[in-house]
Amino acid sequence: MTDWKIAPRFETKGVKSLAEKDLRVVLEPGDGKRPGFLTIDIYPEIKPKRPKRHYGTWQFAFDQIGNEFALTVDTEGVRVSSGDKALSPVKTIEGGLREDGLYIIYLVLAEEGTYRALAQTQYYHHLSFSGATLDPVKHWPESCRRTPSIIAPEYWMMTRLYEAVEAFAAGLPAGSAVLDYGGGGAPYYPCFASCGIRHTNADIIDGQFVDVVCKPGEALPFKSEAFDAVICTHVIEHTLNPREIISELHRVLKKGGKILVGVPFAWEHHHQPTDFWRFGRNILDNFFSPFRDVKIDTDSNAAQALIMLRNCHYFRYIKNNLLRNTLIRWGNFRYKLAARCGDQNLTCNYIITGAKP
Repeated sequence: MTDWKIAPRFETKGVKSLAEKDLRVVLEPGDGKRPGFLTIDIYPEIKPKRPKRHYGTWQFAFDQIGNEFALTVDTEGVRVSSGDKALSPVKTIEGGLREDGLYIIYLVLAEEGTYRALAQTQYYHHLSFSGATLDPVKHWPESCRRTPSIIAPEYWMMTRLYEAVEAFAAGLPAGSAVLDYGGGGAPYYPCFASCGIRHTNADIIDGQFVDVVCKPGEALPFKSEAFDAVICTHVIEHTLNPREIISELHRVLKKGGKILVGVPFAWEHHHQPTDFWRFGRNILDNFFSPFRDVKIDTDSNAAQALIMLRNCHYFRYIKNNLLRNTLIRWGNFRYKLAARCGDQNLTCNYIITGAKP
């Protein structure tokens, strides 16, 4: 049985897509239940303190929509048209939020009656109610990867990785070309854009911020020595051939070019879409032997790693939000106190840097 799919088609990707108010959306039918409604929910990426509301919800009858439709999202609201016909929503919920910033547009195909989601997707969009031009570096998606909340179970893991990527970007000359392999939503784009570095995002799954789609198991579609730097964060554990991936990253890197790779060691299973490996220091030494000046850093000592793993356990199994958030916040506070532990034999992640000879 195949699932229904919603596929937004962007005329321009990356930074320009954030301002693209007119979008063509294609529906790929599945052989399951036929949807009853198309629902469009719009929320700010960062929840506002006041008022605690969203922009709005618009619901359209699915029978009025063909295999594709045109979607317009702007400060006037949401408009949907199929062919030459403008569709009227069957239900609208006014959220009331009117703040400049980055918003997430959720598209959901829901079953009639139960409203169970049969397919859903999302994309990011800038909305400026004041008329001001929004800085994409300041209002860039996936801020939780760069500035995670103190109640995030992986707060310190994300913080350490972001600090490493930020320092890596700052060490590159302006005008350099960097490849972000497996970058997905390109969460670290602001680190490079703010330093005047050209950023190319390659991934096996197409998306709003993916510049080049790579086929799994095949050579990267770039010439040898095409990039001044490469980053690859939390990717190779999801591949069947990590050694070949690292070899390809070595190939596309210029002589003297730098590389940064983040990989998990003691971390929970996270299938996106698969999760195959955990890597120790010895195999990492072997993987990165073609590089020079290789440095393998830990993001935590043994005590700190256990705190982060316990936070993940709390996040999954404690249903009471107040209790769960309190325990995770306390754990993240204790992480600093645990810095005195000298046991480096356990870490959540390794951060590897090096250069091509």
